[in-house]
Amino acid sequence: MTLNVNGVVRVLLTLLLLAGMLGGTPIRAQTLREQLFEAIEAGNGEELARLVRAGVHFTAKNNEGETPLYFAVEKGQHAIALLLLDNGADVKARTPNGETALHAASLHEEPELAALLLERGAEPGAANKERETPLHWAAMTGALPVVKLLLDRGAAIQSADAAGNTPLHGAAESGNADLVAYLLSSKARPSTRNKAGRTPADLARSRGHAQVAGLLVRK
Repeated sequence: MTLNVNGVVRVLLTLLLLAGMLGGTPIRAQTLREQLFEAIEAGNGEELARLVRAGVHFTAKNNEGETPLYFAVEKGQHAIALLLLDNGADVKARTPNGETALHAASLHEEPELAALLLERGAEPGAANKERETPLHWAAMTGALPVVKLLLDRGAAIQSADAAGNTPLHGAAESGNADLVAYLLSSKARPSTRNKAGRTPADLARSRGHAQVAGLLVRK
């Protein structure tokens, strides 16, 4: 009897696939949610458009509880964020910790994503569970163009987070002299103390930012 090796191999592979144990790794189909976030990360507008037409984006969240819009903004995907917004994505949706997509946009130096979200109704003063606003995030990361945009759109320069820190505290601690100077020129108060009793100058000195501390003391 002649053994058909190729036929045997095909049968074995089929059995392994059916058992979901090929290579020792369980085999499963990728969910639409997973496909959606993969398309966003890759910037694959064509694939995303297909999934959007299926309505997947309305309820989908990733393992961190982030919406597709938040994830797209976090990744700096402007065209993808625009597509999602044009198809009904909720610009005010929040992560489990209370952040909106505008918080994520405030981590980018370029203001285009933040401007897009503000045009679509994002709230510049939205605070997370630690009472940090997008302005706090922009100040902490040194995103001066975004800080300017948020203040222009009505963000409160003296808003305090749960620890009592204002955006000026964050800018001072990060050591960004240009940003600190801008906040001071916009009437941020350098004498404000957080709940630990520390001023922005105190935080600047604790991080070794002598130039920034000097700006704050002179003011």
